Order: sequence, then structure tokens, then C-alpha cells
Amino acid sequence: MKPLIIIDSDIPFINGILEPYFRVRYLKGNQITNSDLTEAVSLIIRTRTKCNEALLKGGNVKSIFTATIGTDHIDSEYCERNGIAIFNAAGCNAFGVVQYVLTAIYSLHCFETIPATDMKMGIVGAGNVGERLARTAASIGFEVMRCDPPKKKLYGNTDGKHYYDLDRLLEKCSIITMHVPLNSETFNMCSDSFFAKMKDGSFFINSSRGEVVNEGALLKYRDKFGEVIIDVWNGEPEINRELLNSADITTPHIAGYSLEGKINATVFTIKNIASHFNISELSDFTIIPDRAPEFSHLTDKEKGDNFNIYNILKQRFDILGESRLLKSNPEKFEDYRIDYNYRIEITERDIITIQSLKSAR
Repeated sequence: MKPLIIIDSDIPFINGILEPYFRVRYLKGNQITNSDLTEAVSLIIRTRTKCNEALLKGGNVKSIFTATIGTDHIDSEYCERNGIAIFNAAGCNAFGVVQYVLTAIYSLHCFETIPATDMKMGIVGAGNVGERLARTAASIGFEVMRCDPPKKKLYGNTDGKHYYDLDRLLEKCSIITMHVPLNSETFNMCSDSFFAKMKDGSFFINSSRGEVVNEGALLKYRDKFGEVIIDVWNGEPEINRELLNSADITTPHIAGYSLEGKINATVFTIKNIASHFNISELSDFTIIPDRAPEFSHLTDKEKGDNFNIYNILKQRFDILGESRLLKSNPEKFEDYRIDYNYRIEITERDIITIQSLKSAR
């Protein structure tokens, strides 16, 4: 008899792929229970399945594949003690988050006379997402400062990048954007002392994990900041209504929800399964998306660079419209997330057009 795998039914593009090799059962991620795991050898999940002792104890699961970058929803210590292997989809949605951050900045800054790229960007966490953002932002003219203590300890400044202390980043940067994993060191990292050190009028963006931010402290210092953009929340899907109303852009944990990111997540997961179970037929698995639609790159010189860049970015991602939806219907947080119409990422042509606008100044 084929081994049984349980799959989160909201993972896209995976239906039918593993059936030739396994018995497959699809369940809602937040509805998978301990009793479902009696026979299952593996789980394929997203963040909505909390893989802890309560879920896993007494079951037969020996491998967990998460179609996400982060693994904080998995109790790694319990899994290590019990011989359960963990695989993630590192870097799968990195450029979707880059798109989210840049679109948010220009959406809120498009009519300002000061160029958005004159605002120094501080990136806290320079892993797959943060480093991709750093390179892209620098390529379109932002001055970028990175803070990543583990990388600074490992590399110093020998990898061609400079890693700044957090206090210096908070003091110097007009945009602070969070891209750290959630662990014991980053839990409530953004608290009173963090916000007190930020520059007056600066942007604050969190698209990493909700628990990185002490939401009470953020609200306490809200008047100190210019713009606040929140994609991830404590206690999802029951989110802080005061923060929802106070922030300028609010979205339901969809920063990485691009079509390309979701395809990558499933492809990386299938390849992890192919390697772990030695399924050679799936080792080169891929998904070819439909060709991305091309949008107009016409510009209006009278409206300035910021508006023209915003218009390019908005054609692929109307972040302000999505923010208004959540503000109007916060009780639909999880529905918006599950039924999200995956957006198309910005393309190389988009970036080249943005670069040309900046170089023409």
C-alpha cells in the first residue's frame, strides 16, 4: 500500500502531482488534527498548521514539508527529538515581498515633492527576502543600510556588504522594513526601545511575522512616524482593530502572494519531496505560468517621477485598494488570504523603466 501524505488543501498547483506515488488526503491547514495523523508519514503545509507536540504526538509523521519560507509554525525541537525531518521553500516568494515593499512606499509617496529614493532604506534582516530587496532598491537609486547580526558575525564585512548595528540603522534611515525570521531573539524585537530610536517621520513596514512587533508599543509611538505599513499581525486572523485603523496600509499576510511566488513554493516543495523520497521522476518538476500581461509604461512628465513609478507598480498590484478591503471587512482576513487573486510580479522591463526615470533626473 502506498504511504499516506496529508496536504493543506489551500496550497495551489499541487493537486494531482503526488497521487501516483502516495495516498493523498487534502484538508484545510487549520483543521488538521492529531487524529488525522495516525497513518500519515508526511505533512505538506503552510503557516496555518501549527506542528507541535499536540498535533504530532503518537502519529506516524516522519517528515514535514512547508510551502513557506518561514518555519516558526513548526516546533523544531520536538521534531528533532522525534526524528521528524523539516523542509521549507526558502526564498520562494522573495521577489513578491520586494514588490510589496516598493509598491507600498511609492503608493504613499507618489505626490511628494521629495524623491522617494532620497529616503534611506534600513533593511532589518538580510536573508533571502531582505537581500533581494536591498539589491533591487539600490538598483533604482535608494541608499540602503543592512542590519543582520548573524550575517555580520559570520562574514564581518567580507562578503562585499556592510552590516550596520541596529541602533545606527534606526537613527539614520527614513524607511525601516522588517525581514527577520521569528525566533526567540526576534520575538517582540520591535518594542518601546526600538521605536523610540527611530527617526521622527520615518516609514515603518512589517512583512515578516506579526510577533516580531509589540503592537501596543507601535501604537504608543504611532504619532512619531510618518507612514506605517502592516501585512502581518499578532493573533492572525483575529487582528488588532486599533492598529488596523491607525496604519496607512494594512493587508492580510499577502506580501509574498505573487503568482510566481506561489508557483515557486509548490515547485520547491515537490523537489524537496522528490529528493527525500528518491522520486527521480519529480526531480525536475516545474510549473510554467501563463505569460505575464504587459502593461503601459507611458509616463506623464508633469506629474513627476514618483507618480510615474507608482503608476507602473499599481498596474500589477493595487495595494491601496486591497488595504481598503481589509479595513472595511477585517472579519474576512482569512477569506481574503485564502481566496487571494495572486498578483503578477513586477518584471525586468518594469525595473528598467523605473531605473530610466531615476537616471533621467
